[in-house]
Amino acid sequence: MCQLSRKRSKDKPWITSGLKKSSVTKNKLYKLWLLTRQPLDEVRYKNFRRTFTRIALEADTEYFKNKFDSKVNSVKKSWKNLNNVCSASRNNSKKSFINLLNVNGHKLEDKSDICNAFNKYFVKLGDNLVQQLPDPGIITFKVLYHHLLKIVSFVIPLINPKLAVL
Repeated sequence: MCQLSRKRSKDKPWITSGLKKSSVTKNKLYKLWLLTRQPLDEVRYKNFRRTFTRIALEADTEYFKNKFDSKVNSVKKSWKNLNNVCSASRNNSKKSFINLLNVNGHKLEDKSDICNAFNKYFVKLGDNLVQQLPDPGIITFKVLYHHLLKIVSFVIPLINPKLAVL
């Protein structure tokens, strides 16, 4: 087992050393185009970028085609590869439990009491939020009033430009 640097750890498995060099070249062409703003540099950069994108996509496709080749891999190996690609690993998920919960000054340590406290909280959450909402009639009137002001301030200059307020 060998340790990877932070820079190398971000590499995708299908990125080859040739693609890395091409990426550096593409970035240099882009910087040159930004610096000079010459049409010839823009054409060079865009052509290289197009070619690089196509080759990188082909490498990506070929990598996964080989990884999921049914002739080489068994069903078990294919599922393992699929889980690795989708990050559906059970090892990565850390299970955490709440051992102690403080509810209104009462400390709950029993798992069923903690579950019941969470259930009560989330069941009452909708009603509590609804109670905090202001009266809908007031909101509607305020919204209509502000929209009316916007309309009036827009229409008055059209009718009589002398009444326009800036």
